[in-house]
Amino acid sequence: MTPRPLCRIAAGLLAFFAAAHTYGMLAPKEPTVQAAEVRALMDSVHFDITGLSRSYSDFYFGFGMLLSTFLVFSAWLAWRLGGLADGAPTLARPLLAGLAVTVVVVAAICWRWFFIPPAATATLAAVALAAAAARTGRR
Repeated sequence: MTPRPLCRIAAGLLAFFAAAHTYGMLAPKEPTVQAAEVRALMDSVHFDITGLSRSYSDFYFGFGMLLSTFLVFSAWLAWRLGGLADGAPTLARPLLAGLAVTVVVVAAICWRWFFIPPAATATLAAVALAAAAARTGRR
């Protein structure tokens, strides 16, 4: 398989990851009563930071949306690098390798601290990107 379809596969997986993550952030469903209590405490505890009142929920939600934003960008970048791999392989290869390493780290974080669906999605995207990087410029 050439780099382009591998990048398209990675882009699709990263877009799916972004959509699922964003949905989870926008429509949270606490799995237990205890989790709902923790969420309520995160909402209720406010503190001043640089002159603004924020809660732990603000930070939790904000960091989650930051991740969604970077996942969307990563999907776009993977898609664009698929086209670049054909026309400018010497430029595309290190960018693909860098993106692959980044997604490997994301996958490792997901395997360690989260759960199987995001971990598996990131792992598959990382494999596709690494394969694309390895095949870029080799004909």
